[in-house]
Amino acid sequence: MFKIPRDALVFVGDGRKALFLRNAGDALSLNLKTEKVFEDTNPMTHEQGSDRRGTGHLFFNYTLRR
Repeated sequence: MFKIPRDALVFVGDGRKALFLRNAGDALSLNLKTEKVFEDTNPMTHEQGSDRRGTGHLFFNYTLRR
């Protein structure tokens, strides 16, 4: 079992949120307090919108045929 020393920072994260927790307890009795929270604000696709459809694939096909 891991022992986390007093005042150590613990990072917990995934693709959407990251937490920095500080151990306010001791190595044997954890007491994790939230130090900092980071969240990714990613709106839904239809809210992001887009420009008109691209034409990059047409250029690619043209260069292969030459």
